Amino acid sequence: MSTPYDYYPACLYAIQQLGQGYTLTQACNAANITVALFRRYCANDPNLNDQFIDAEQRSHDALADALVHIDNSEHGSSDPKMASVLSSNIKWYLAKKDPKRFGERVTVEHDVKVDVTITQALNRARQRTQIAAADDVVEASFVDVTNDAPARR
Repeated sequence: MSTPYDYYPACLYAIQQLGQGYTLTQACNAANITVALFRRYCANDPNLNDQFIDAEQRSHDALADALVHIDNSEHGSSDPKMASVLSSNIKWYLAKKDPKRFGERVTVEHDVKVDVTITQALNRARQRTQIAAADDVVEASFVDVTNDAPARR
């Protein structure tokens, strides 16, 4: 019977690569493991999963930092159109991967605390208006006076 191979060091290496801005697929390829194996190890080890989450945050931060220095002059002459495409792609990727920090939608959270005395006073006022409205009802009979005569032409 053979002993199963321990991929824990390879997962740690993938996490290190991920924290430097590589995608999960690139990091797993560099560590010679599959993404499925990496995810299985992270699911079974809470410490490894915490490191993975932290590395993802650092990866997103590295991409956001790249937006500041998007000038691609190190690859030859600087092309503003190419820089615009790169920055748009990075922004889109960050908005999809980490919408809470980099999303375009703004969410407003509010917490309303209502005092019990206020709600009781509102309920009493509501009851008083219902009683007052019931007292204002007038009961009357009516007579239907529709015209039975034929209309003139």
